[in-house]
Amino acid sequence: MNLRSLVLSLVLGSTFLIAEEAKDENSLRWKGFNLGMNIGGLINDSKMHITPIGGFLEPAFLPNNPYRTHSHTFKNIGLTTGAQLGYNYQISYFIIGLETDFNYSSLKYCHFKKLVEFDDGDQSISFTEKHKINWFGTVRPRIGVGFKSFDLYVTGGFAYGHIKGRSLITNNADFYAGSESKVKTGWTVGGGSDISLNDTWSLKLEYLFLDFKKISFTNPTDIAGYESYKFGTKVKTKMHCIRLGINKMF
Repeated sequence: MNLRSLVLSLVLGSTFLIAEEAKDENSLRWKGFNLGMNIGGLINDSKMHITPIGGFLEPAFLPNNPYRTHSHTFKNIGLTTGAQLGYNYQISYFIIGLETDFNYSSLKYCHFKKLVEFDDGDQSISFTEKHKINWFGTVRPRIGVGFKSFDLYVTGGFAYGHIKGRSLITNNADFYAGSESKVKTGWTVGGGSDISLNDTWSLKLEYLFLDFKKISFTNPTDIAGYESYKFGTKVKTKMHCIRLGINKMF
C-alpha cells in the first residue's frame, strides 16, 4: 500500500468508527470561517519521458535506434509554505466545508544526467533533465466528523501550479534542447485533522496528493539541414504534500 492509500484509509476508517461518539452537542464547534498559514514538506513524484521523433523514425535508424526512448522519475524533496481560507458548516455531528490555499514550493531544478553508449562505441548520447515546481494552489470541498477538541476529514478537488521542464540531449557535439514553463491544472485528494487550541485557534495536520497532468515540448536540433531530427519530451508532474497549519476561527 502506498503513502496516499495508507493516509486516506486511516482517515476514512477513523471517521466512520468513531462517528457515533461525536453526538455530544458540546463537541460541535467547528462552524464558520477560518484563516491561517501552513508549512510542510513536498515529495516530487514526477516523471520525464523523452522519445526520438521525426527523422529519427526513418528506416535507417530502425529497428535498433541508438537515439532511444528514455525515462526518469524525480524523487527530490522540498519545502512549502502558504496560506489557506475556509468555511465549515455543521449538519448534526458531520462537518462539510470548502477550503482554498496558495503555496510557495522549493522543489527547484532536480538535475539528472545519463550517458548512453552506442553499440559501435564510436558515439554516445547524453540526457540532461531538469524539473521545477514554483508554486501551487487548491480549491477543495471537505467532509468529516467534529469533536470537542479535534475533527477528522477527507478532502479533494481542483489543483493548479506553475511547472517548468527542460531537457538537453547531446550526441557528441550535436545539441537537442527544449523547455516549457506554464501554469497547469489538475486534481488533488487527501485528508487530515484539525486540533483545537481554544475557542479561536486550531492546529492542522494534512496530507495531499497532487497531480498536475503533463507538459509537452519539442527538442529540435541546432544542425542546419537536419531540422526534422527531433526529440519529444513529456513531463507528468505529481507530488505528495505533508504539512502543518494554524487557523484562526471566526
